[in-house]
Amino acid sequence: MKSIKKCLLLSGFVALVGCAQVAETVAKKNPIANAEISVPALSVAVDCKDCDVSAEVAARIVERYNAIAKEKSTPVSTSAATDFRITRYYDRGKLRLVVAAVAGPLGMLLHVDRIEGAIAFEGQTIVIQRTARVPLFSITDVADDAANEIFDKLRAASIKRSARN
Repeated sequence: MKSIKKCLLLSGFVALVGCAQVAETVAKKNPIANAEISVPALSVAVDCKDCDVSAEVAARIVERYNAIAKEKSTPVSTSAATDFRITRYYDRGKLRLVVAAVAGPLGMLLHVDRIEGAIAFEGQTIVIQRTARVPLFSITDVADDAANEIFDKLRAASIKRSARN
């Protein structure tokens, strides 16, 4: 019994040491794993004539973007910044509940919360389009989704930039 325990303990130790060496080798071969990836600071600008974007929604996008960066341990750059330019916006407000009650499923097809826009980053244009049709979701949920998508796309672009350098 003791020899079985020793054997298991020794094989577990060997497996741990082997895994550590493999991880160290991968980190040495992959410069992106060693590099500090950061995302640019984000601001929101309104670039549409007929939309009335709430200041709370614009602030929520920036707050959520920064919170996601913190959750994912990705620093927000103090030297690089970019604008998310909202080009299309529609907020159903409390009306979404009334329309859902009266029109049912048809109301969900025709009546949506929407945030669309673009980010110019490193010579490319990143398009963001988020909508909510279900009456339980509001414009703040759409803003959160937009912030998630913005973060994911800017982080991916930052990783590609690091790979080129």
